[in-house]
Amino acid sequence: ISCGTCREGLENMEAEKLFGDRIVDVSRYAYEKGLRAAGGEGCRHLYHAPCHDSLSGKARDLLRDIGGFGKVDEVPHCCSEAGTLSLSRPDITDSMLQRKREALTECMGNAPSATILTNCPSCVQGLGRNRDMDVEPKHIAIALAEMHSGPDWIDRFISQASRATAMIF
Repeated sequence: ISCGTCREGLENMEAEKLFGDRIVDVSRYAYEKGLRAAGGEGCRHLYHAPCHDSLSGKARDLLRDIGGFGKVDEVPHCCSEAGTLSLSRPDITDSMLQRKREALTECMGNAPSATILTNCPSCVQGLGRNRDMDVEPKHIAIALAEMHSGPDWIDRFISQASRATAMIF
């Protein structure tokens, strides 16, 4: 999985029993299968911990162990996406967004731009509200794909996937 909310839903459905295996975050799975990256010295990334965390609070450890990301600083506070809360109570989520922007400004220091990693698709969207600050949100799985396979990884993936054989259970 690549989403903590999805993990929680699958756990509630007891999907592990249905499929006879565990539910694991895709980035953790890649690490367990041997994915490592060299370099990253002098590099700096920011990290946003999602409220529903598919890595159970261990994302920074995982990024350190994989390598290639350099120093990773966690930016506190909710990204303000908050599922449907952003639609039903924009007054609340606007306050949350402003608090997150203040934290981003503090964590960025004098840097003119930053990449902020997260392991939640919804948070990528919420963090995207800060693009005017030159903050680029990126899912950890996407950052790993780019690091491992280059900037055109998606084209190669689509090509490979189009040749795959569908399995029907």
